[in-house]
Amino acid sequence: MDKYWRVLLFIFQNTPRLQPLLTTQYMDPKRGVVHSTKLRVASKGWSQSEKFMMNLALHLYNESNKVNLSDMDYLDYEHKRIAFEALQIRFGIQGGETAKEPFGSGMSEQDVQQFATALAERYLQVTRDYSESSIKYVRDCQAGPPHTNELQKSFLEQEIKYEKAHLFNEVIATLPDDILVVFQKIYEQLTNGMV
Repeated sequence: MDKYWRVLLFIFQNTPRLQPLLTTQYMDPKRGVVHSTKLRVASKGWSQSEKFMMNLALHLYNESNKVNLSDMDYLDYEHKRIAFEALQIRFGIQGGETAKEPFGSGMSEQDVQQFATALAERYLQVTRDYSESSIKYVRDCQAGPPHTNELQKSFLEQEIKYEKAHLFNEVIATLPDDILVVFQKIYEQLTNGMV
């Protein structure tokens, strides 16, 4: 079974909402068929996070199925972990106990460029969000009594943003050298306003 099928099945098997769709009505790995239109019809009325997981699975199976990585914001920690593990499977990124392929991306130069660009853009947004929420929390601490609802809300928002940034840092630490070099270059260009 190739990496495209492995990643599609991995996401479906590890996402409770998608598990019931693991039938020949929607896909048949032996024949190499995925009925993406039927899957999308079945997902009407689902939450944004559930739709994201399905769209990510379809995109990693076949890039003509588009996905917006920013929609990862709707995921809880467990589904983010599954999404990042799926990226590792699809792109051959070794990291931790979940590595399925040898170290090195094995990706074409164009794929490396696209992946690194998307990751750098999203990482920049996540780090900016964390920075802004931290600044807001410090200002809220300085402005009012320590136990106001606004201060608690500000603290929780800052903690959530921290967790997202921390998760991205963990993934970036596992990137193969060819992707990491391109990622760092693009991220530096983005932070310097060159892109």
